[in-house]
Amino acid sequence: MFDSLNGMAMGDAPAIDKPTLFLKTTNGGIDWNSQNDSYLIGAWGGDIWRRVDFVDINTGYFFSSGGIGKLNKTTNSGKDWQVINDTIFCNVLKGYDESIFLCEEATASLAGIVHRTIDGGQNWESEQFEFLDWGYDIEFTAGNPSNVWCASAPLSFSSDTGRTWVKEFNAPNGLFLDIVFTDENNGWLFEGVSRELINIYRTTNGGLGGIVSVDDNAIDLRPDGFSLEQNYPNPFNPTTIIKYQVPELTHLTLKVYDVLGNAIALLVTEEKSAGIYEVEFGGSRLTSGIYFYQFRAGDYTDTKKMILMR
Repeated sequence: MFDSLNGMAMGDAPAIDKPTLFLKTTNGGIDWNSQNDSYLIGAWGGDIWRRVDFVDINTGYFFSSGGIGKLNKTTNSGKDWQVINDTIFCNVLKGYDESIFLCEEATASLAGIVHRTIDGGQNWESEQFEFLDWGYDIEFTAGNPSNVWCASAPLSFSSDTGRTWVKEFNAPNGLFLDIVFTDENNGWLFEGVSRELINIYRTTNGGLGGIVSVDDNAIDLRPDGFSLEQNYPNPFNPTTIIKYQVPELTHLTLKVYDVLGNAIALLVTEEKSAGIYEVEFGGSRLTSGIYFYQFRAGDYTDTKKMILMR
């Protein structure tokens, strides 16, 4: 949303012969109107949130996957699209306005190539930086297109609209997944592991031209221990959800047993990073009755009862 009334939303093409979906609202999301009916047939974004960006209600950029990847631009809210580059690849993209646009591409060795235009896509510059890694977000400091941040394994900073970059610091526990500035001074940086948020960092001074000051009271959302939750719903028919949490990288198993102690299902057996997970168990081939599910991780073991009721 650009304000309380105006916003854009995007979805992949629902079929190979259908156009990519772009929706526009002008009344705060009460109504959404489809904008695109003939462009980007069968195209999809992959990681949608990283490969589409609207800088205002009219101007947007979208890197389309499906067939040959192409970088597209609209200046009328997604009704019409023009290919502005068909030779680059975008892991993550960000526009500042109709003229300034950055795209980061990770190489096979996980070096980052930054593709840059300051004239709306007519001319391009590309430079490789070994430390950029696979980018997850690019953010311009509000009101200043010179200062740009790239969130990946390290946090990187550019003071010349993406022409050159310096690495500021590595993510202590995972990856930097998102960064946002609400004005020239206030910004937030989010760190996660396996798509789970584990830390939030804050700056109140615009990063001081490069280094984001880390809030001493950064929120740590990593689980503080192993745990296994009661399945839901319970009783169930025929499926139920089992949730568990892991505080650190650990190999674990989750099995289902009948009342005689026979293992009847292996739901999880793999190494998991810190985070909160869930798995679905289906009992469509089982008879009504009591079953048990057991979670093992290192020295931790927990077992809970569930009821299948047909």
